[in-house]
Amino acid sequence: MYFYQKHLLLCCCLFFVQFRKSICNEKSSSVTQLESCCIGDLYECFQSPAENADSYLIKSSLELILYSNFSGAVVLRKIGKTLNSSALPPLAVLHMNGQDCGGLGDLFYVSAIMIQSLSSGSDVLKISLSYYTQLITLLSDSGLHRATEVHLSSSLVQYPNDISLLFKSILAVPAVFESLQHLTDTRVIHQSRLHDLLKRNSIEIEVLDEFVLSPTFYFIYQGYNDKDFLSDLHLAYARAHPILHSVHITHGIIHHSPEKLNIGFVSHFFRRHSVCKLFCSVINNLDPSLYNVYVFSTVAKSSEDDYTIKLKNHSPSSVKFVSIGSTFVDSRREVLNRDIDILVYLDIGMEPSTIVWAAAKLAPIQVSDFCNSNVSNNSLHCFRCVCGATLQPQGFNRWISSFRPIASTSTRRSPPHRNASLSS
Repeated sequence: MYFYQKHLLLCCCLFFVQFRKSICNEKSSSVTQLESCCIGDLYECFQSPAENADSYLIKSSLELILYSNFSGAVVLRKIGKTLNSSALPPLAVLHMNGQDCGGLGDLFYVSAIMIQSLSSGSDVLKISLSYYTQLITLLSDSGLHRATEVHLSSSLVQYPNDISLLFKSILAVPAVFESLQHLTDTRVIHQSRLHDLLKRNSIEIEVLDEFVLSPTFYFIYQGYNDKDFLSDLHLAYARAHPILHSVHITHGIIHHSPEKLNIGFVSHFFRRHSVCKLFCSVINNLDPSLYNVYVFSTVAKSSEDDYTIKLKNHSPSSVKFVSIGSTFVDSRREVLNRDIDILVYLDIGMEPSTIVWAAAKLAPIQVSDFCNSNVSNNSLHCFRCVCGATLQPQGFNRWISSFRPIASTSTRRSPPHRNASLSS
């Protein structure tokens, strides 16, 4: 519902700018009474014909947000300022007054700041890369996929060799497609961009961030087998940032005490979330005589809730809660120092940084849950598990023994042989 509310708001915005080509000759209503960004208030502002500064300033923001037209946005702002030099961008004012605008408030404010900066003498023919990355991030997070693609296309014209932009352009996937044709066209564009990226002689990324490591979660809902696409994607990641796919261990399963294994669970959602609702009870009820259990959590302190607290305070002490901030390269030692035998990833693809751990071999057996196991690459030792057995603690042994390798074109080592404790 939240997603569609934002798109209803966007439809209202589109109504405002449909006459943009003849903007200087068009008349718009007064927006001096605009006090909120609900659809009714925005629409009401454009009912009676009038020409004023506020209407031009709104159209200036939308020209940038929807069409990546920096120069056009500057022109419209200058017209508005000519009519009233003290006028402030109404959409940005809404944000400053605490209006969230269905998640678009940040976008309204940031675009107004950019237009003001460009109007003060910046070169509108050479837009800063940081402007593009900010707008692309905000648009993508807001679900405005058409505008996201417009900005990506514009940015790649000016920065065709920026590897971060190229990765983002491959992974800017709409949460909801408008039609089957839209889905088909988008997939063709992304596959073509990935193919072109892999053909480059050199692709390097110095720093991994959430802009580059965009989630692949929505690929699952497209209804296609994305094994080849995702394998090629992670091949590109391996070339761009080799340490991402480094293999850290070579040993097999270690018995830390008679018939006892170290098992780790990794997630960004050890809180009130479907992932925790499915798996936290399983984790809490594992047999402490068989397993030493480690919970590697990237939940921010401010986001912890009663689910997190229950996991933290679990007794017996065989369940150890490890707060790791983010699953980046430097934090891999949290797993390596604990000699984990089986490492279970509960949300690969749902959160960007998880893949930084999953791309390396941090345990003899690495497992992806039943929802996200289509994330595949050349180094990821993951085994698909049968989901039915995971929903009850007593089915955990059946769950482990049902591992089978995820299909892949890459060459992988054979999984370690199951020993007595795994099949008992």
